[in-house]
Amino acid sequence: MAKRWARKQTGEDAKDAVATGKWLESLFHNSKDPIAFADINGNLQAVNRAFEDLTGYSRDELAEKKTFMDITPKKYTDFEARLVGRVIETGVSAEFEKEYIRKDGSRVPILLNAFVVKNEADELIGTGAILKDLTERKKSEEEKETLLHDIGQRVKELNCLYTIAKIAAAPNIPLGEVCQKTAEIIPPSWQHPEITCARIIVHDQEYKTANFKKTKWLQAADII
Repeated sequence: MAKRWARKQTGEDAKDAVATGKWLESLFHNSKDPIAFADINGNLQAVNRAFEDLTGYSRDELAEKKTFMDITPKKYTDFEARLVGRVIETGVSAEFEKEYIRKDGSRVPILLNAFVVKNEADELIGTGAILKDLTERKKSEEEKETLLHDIGQRVKELNCLYTIAKIAAAPNIPLGEVCQKTAEIIPPSWQHPEITCARIIVHDQEYKTANFKKTKWLQAADII
């Protein structure tokens, strides 16, 4: 009987929490995702602990003198103003990426889901936002891009070596022709082929690309 009463009481407590909105308050404060609410003018009225951790500002600091735009880099101002205006006008939430400026001046990339907030009379009183910290995702994307770039460079270098070996293996090809073709193959294998030229000197004889000119920027090595 005691267990049955406890289960019944627990169920009633849960229904009461839903009816009074206490579960929403608990969700707001305990969510691992940053959440914030602002009035119609963008003044921050309430933020949860995760939002404080994300920005480095306390809720009091944010509520006293901060709007969403105060912690947003200027390059997002027009874009976000238009998008939030559309959310307010249509009542349809919108998701977009941007950055926030932390208290220490650093920037954090975020995914922001903006939505309207209304009172019991269904009147608009402001906007809310649920955020995702994209720092790790952005870092992973950058590492992937770097890796793909490096692989691409290695492929270009290997193609260059393979082509040179193929030229040199051709029967009865003169040394001068091997050197000239090699000079022409080298620039495309470099990181910036559009500004790269090449020259090979063998027995005082020069073999070079059509765009070759001497500059202070060069890399050179002896052919052994």
